Amino acid sequence: MPRFLSLSFLVFFFLNTNIVPAQDLNTFDLNGGWKFRQGGAKEWSPAKVPGVVHLDLLRNNMIPDPYMRDNETKLQWIGETGWEYMKTFRFDEKNLAWKHIDLVSKGLDTYANVYLNDSLVLVADNMFREWYVDIKRFLHTGTNTLRIQFPAIIPENSARYSKLPNKLPGDEKVVNRKAAYHFGWDWGPKLVTCGIWRPIYIREWNEARVLGVQFIQKKLDDSAASLSAEFTLFSDPGDSADVRIFLDSTEVLRKPFNLNKGLNLIRGDFSIKNPVRWWPNGLGDPYLYNIRYEVYFNGRIAAEGRQKIGLRTIKLVQEKDSTGKTFYFKVNGSPVFIKGANYIPQDNFVPRVTDSAYRALIRDAKQANMNMLRVWGGGIYENDIFYDLCDENGIMVWQDFMFACAMYPGNKEFLDNVRNEAIQNIVRLRRHPCIALWCGNNEIDEGWKNWGCRNNTDIIPGFGCDLQKLPDDLQYDSARQCKTIRYDTGIHFHISFTRLGPS
Repeated sequence: MPRFLSLSFLVFFFLNTNIVPAQDLNTFDLNGGWKFRQGGAKEWSPAKVPGVVHLDLLRNNMIPDPYMRDNETKLQWIGETGWEYMKTFRFDEKNLAWKHIDLVSKGLDTYANVYLNDSLVLVADNMFREWYVDIKRFLHTGTNTLRIQFPAIIPENSARYSKLPNKLPGDEKVVNRKAAYHFGWDWGPKLVTCGIWRPIYIREWNEARVLGVQFIQKKLDDSAASLSAEFTLFSDPGDSADVRIFLDSTEVLRKPFNLNKGLNLIRGDFSIKNPVRWWPNGLGDPYLYNIRYEVYFNGRIAAEGRQKIGLRTIKLVQEKDSTGKTFYFKVNGSPVFIKGANYIPQDNFVPRVTDSAYRALIRDAKQANMNMLRVWGGGIYENDIFYDLCDENGIMVWQDFMFACAMYPGNKEFLDNVRNEAIQNIVRLRRHPCIALWCGNNEIDEGWKNWGCRNNTDIIPGFGCDLQKLPDDLQYDSARQCKTIRYDTGIHFHISFTRLGPS
C-alpha cells in the first residue's frame, strides 16, 4: 500500500511535553488594534482579531456578502492572493524584565510568516495547531511592530501539489492542513479564508512554567474514585515545587517535589469518596466536579488554574456476533442507544460564531433528546466552548481527526506536521468527559476500498473513482464527481452513489 495517510478508527493517547497546553498566568493581550491589507497594496484598513480576511473585507465594505446570490463566484480571488496583518504595541522595562517572553498564536490560517520588528520569528503551515516562539531577543522598550504575512493559499497549494510523486484523490487541498470545507463541499460554498482565527498573546514567565495538567481516573466504583494529577513542568534551575489541589473548596492534595533542570513530570494521587458519575443526556445527570490547582516554585506561585472533570467509564464494544461484529457504547457499564447527528462548522467564518450560538445549538441537541454529536473530519477541531457545553449537557462527542474524502501525502514533513497537530488537540481535549471516541477520518477507508482510489492511474476529479470498478447497478454522475445523492447515516459514513436497482 502506498504511503498515503489513511487513518481509520483510533483511540489513543499522546504525551509530548513540548506542546502540552496549560492556563498561562502572566499574559500580554495582542488581540486588539490590528490592520490589514492585500499583499503589495499601500493602504491599510482596520481588522478584527480573532478573525479572517473575508470578515475584515466585509466589515470595511470592500466586498459584498459572500452568502448572497452568486457572490461566492465573484470572491474566489481572495484565496488566490496574499494578505498581511500588522499591529504595534508598547513594551516597557518592566515587561522586558521577565526571563522568558513567548509569542503564543492559538490559530493561524494557514500559511503564515510572522515578523517582529522586521525579524522573521515564526513560519506556520497548519491551521489546526497552536504556535509559540521565544521572542525576547527581538523585543525592545517602546513601540514594537508585529506583522503577519499570509501567502496566497491556492497558488501555494498548487506549487506543493505539483511536487508530489503521485496525484492524490482529493485535489490540491490535500497538501495543506486547513479545514477542507473552506474549499467547498456538497452542502456549502468555496470561501478560502486566511487570518489570525484564534487568540494571540505574549506569555511571560521566569524560572518555571507549568506546561500542562492532566487528571487521570485510575479506578471508579460506588465507594470511591482514585485519581492522579499529572503536572508537566519546565524548570530553569533544579529546585523545589509545591503542588496543591482543591476539590471545590476542599484541599485534597498538597505535595512537595524536587525538580530537575529542564522538563519534569510529577504526579500526586488523591481520591473522591462516594463519587457522582457523569451520564449522557437521558440516562442521568452529567455531573462535573470543580478542580482548582496551584503550583508554587520557591514559595512563589508559578501557575494556577481551574478545570471541570467528569467521572465515568466509556467503552466501544466490538464483539463477534452472528452477523459479524457489534458496534455500540457502554457508559458506566450500561449499553447506550446512540441518538445524534453529524456536526459541521456553524459558519464558513468560524470566528464570528458567538458563544450564544454554541449554547443555542447544544441546547437544541439536548432538547431533541440527542446524546451524541459527531464532529466531522472536513471541518475543525472545535473551540473549547463546544466541548465545555457538551460536558455540561451530557452530549457525547465522536471526534474525527481532520481528514476527509481524500488521500493525503505520506512524506516525513507532512506526517510530522500531522503528528504535532494530533498531539496538541488530543492533549487539549482529553480532559472532557464528553469525548467518547477519536475517529481517524471521514470516508477515507470507504474511498480506498470502494471508490477505486487504489486501482486508478488516471484520477477522475473529486474522489478518484474508477468507473471500471463500479458495480453495474451504481450510476456515476460525472458532473457532480461521484456525489449524486448524499445520505447521512447518523454519526458515521455518507453514501455517495445512486443505486439503480432495488435497495
